[in-house]
Amino acid sequence: MLTKFFSHYIFRKILFLLCSIFFVITLTFFLMHLLPGDPFAEEHSISLENLKALHRHYGLDQSVLIQYFKYLNHILHFDLGISLKYSGRSVTQIILEHFPISFVLGLEALFIALMGGISLGTLAALYQNKWQDRGILIFSIICLSFPAFLLATLLQYVFAMQLNIFPVARWGSFEHTVLPAVALALFPLAYILKLTRTNILDVLAQDYILTARSKGLNTFEILYKHVWRNALLAVIAYVGPLLAAIFTGSFVIEKIFGIPGLGQWLVVSITNRDYPVIMGITIFYSGILMICNFLIDCLYYNLDPRLKFYERI
Repeated sequence: MLTKFFSHYIFRKILFLLCSIFFVITLTFFLMHLLPGDPFAEEHSISLENLKALHRHYGLDQSVLIQYFKYLNHILHFDLGISLKYSGRSVTQIILEHFPISFVLGLEALFIALMGGISLGTLAALYQNKWQDRGILIFSIICLSFPAFLLATLLQYVFAMQLNIFPVARWGSFEHTVLPAVALALFPLAYILKLTRTNILDVLAQDYILTARSKGLNTFEILYKHVWRNALLAVIAYVGPLLAAIFTGSFVIEKIFGIPGLGQWLVVSITNRDYPVIMGITIFYSGILMICNFLIDCLYYNLDPRLKFYERI
C-alpha cells in the first residue's frame, strides 16, 4: 500500500517537473526575443548585407514561432545550439567545459553552509540566551544583512591582501576555492543556523525529550536519537532553494574572483546578447535545480510520516 501511494507521489512530481521545464524553455525563449538590440549589431564595420547573411545563417530571419518550434525540436535531441559570438563552439561544449568548475565551487559552499549552519544552530540552541547564543546570532545577522559581493570583497581584503593567507582571485589549487566558497556559503549558512536553532528549541520543549533526559541519556544521545531527526526536516526542505541560491549567487562570486565557471559565461553572454548561450545555460541550471528539488521532495516524503498519512486521506 505504501509503495502505491509513494508511486503516485513520484508520478505527480515527475509530471510537474516536466511541465516546469517546458514552461522555463518557453518563457526563456520569448524573453530573449523581447530584449532590445541585435546580437551582431555591436560588430564593428558590419555591412547590412553581412548582417542579413548572419541572420539567415543562424535562422534569425524566420518568424519567432518557427524559431521556437525548431528550438523545441533541438532541445528534444539534447542540442542547445551554437554560440553566436564564439564561432564553432556549441552551448553543450561550453557547459561541459565550465560547469565542473561551478559544481566544485557550489559543492564546497553547500558543505560549508550545511555543516556550519547545523553546528552553530545546534550550539546556539543548547546555550540559549547565553553569550555563545548571542555571539552566534550576531554573526548570523551580519551574514544576512550584507550582500554576497560585499562579503566577498571583505574576505579578499582581510585574508588575501592583509593576512596573505589565500590568493586574491583566479582558479587553480584548493587555496583558490576557499574564499569564494566561504563568500557564497555565508548567507545560506546564517539562514540554516537560525532555522536549526528555532526548530531544535521547539523539539527540546517536547515532553518526550524530558522523558529521554529522565532515562539518563546524555546530550549527544538526545540530539542524535530524538532532536536532529525532527528538527532538521525543515533544513532538508530548504536544501532545494539553497541550491538555487548557491547557483545564482555564484554568478556574482565567479565574476569577483575571476573564476572561469559557468556563471561568468552567463554574465558575459547577457552582455553580448548571445541568445543560444543565455537560453542554454538558463535551461541547464533550471533543469538541475528542478531535479534537485524533486530528489529533496522524495527524501522529505520518505522521512516525514505525516505526508504518507495525508496521502491515505
